Amino acid sequence: MSGPWRLPLLGLAVALGLAACSKEAPKAKGPAPEVTVLTLQTQSLALAQELPGRTVASQESDVRPQVSGVLQARLFEQGEMVKAGQPLFQIEPALYQASVNEAQANLRTAEASAVAAGLRAKRMQQLGVGQLAAQQDVDDAVATHQQAEAAVQAAQAVRDTARTNLGFARVTAPISGRIGRALFTPGALVTNGQAEPLARIQQVDPMNVDITQSSNEYLALRRAIADGGVEATTAPVQLKLSDGTDYALTGTLEFADIDVDQETGSITLRAQFPNPQGQLLPGMYVRAQVGQGTQQQALLV
Repeated sequence: MSGPWRLPLLGLAVALGLAACSKEAPKAKGPAPEVTVLTLQTQSLALAQELPGRTVASQESDVRPQVSGVLQARLFEQGEMVKAGQPLFQIEPALYQASVNEAQANLRTAEASAVAAGLRAKRMQQLGVGQLAAQQDVDDAVATHQQAEAAVQAAQAVRDTARTNLGFARVTAPISGRIGRALFTPGALVTNGQAEPLARIQQVDPMNVDITQSSNEYLALRRAIADGGVEATTAPVQLKLSDGTDYALTGTLEFADIDVDQETGSITLRAQFPNPQGQLLPGMYVRAQVGQGTQQQALLV
């Protein structure tokens, strides 16, 4: 074809080609999305809370003199374990031994006087039966014998007191536990009732841990238990030491204090842990994982 029709036909062909190219190719369909179905179940859930605490000796006692005198000897190794009744210090006993000897002699004198008074009273009573002695003399003899018997009892009491003081000259451990350093050395004068103890003993096995909990959290837990949503339990207490390591042995919750600290608004819970190796020392900062109860009908995925 030639002539004037050639150009219009060529333009039409180009337009049709461009229109065909502008149409987008149909997109391929992707795979269907996966849907995960989760089933909710109700079951019991143990509740626990990590709380701060500090270790406290289960028993603590000061070693104090009960008599006065010069300290003669220290009878223990500082820092060792001691048993109740074990001798710890010796106070100069000479003065107290002399008091025992004197009291014993006075007791023998009183006993001899009581024997003599008893024999005289018996003779006077026999004479009184035969009206060979005045009744007044008989009564005086009987009264004298009774006074002599009372004097014997008083002398016995004095002797027992002297023996007790002599025993106190040897200072013994009031409780079993680990004893600290001696605060007095041999040659020091110690007195009954002095302010400073001779030493201090702490029982560290078992070891107590005083744990603090907010009173609001405590009240919320009590309400949940009262409403029946949470059941009270006695789960063992786990302990984490100040360096972040876990203490190997578990403890038991002993009690909650009866009042709230007015400054901090918290209450104190006391737990007790076995401490056979002495790893726990009094005054250590720890964190305790304390069971708060069991939540009933908890939804778990």
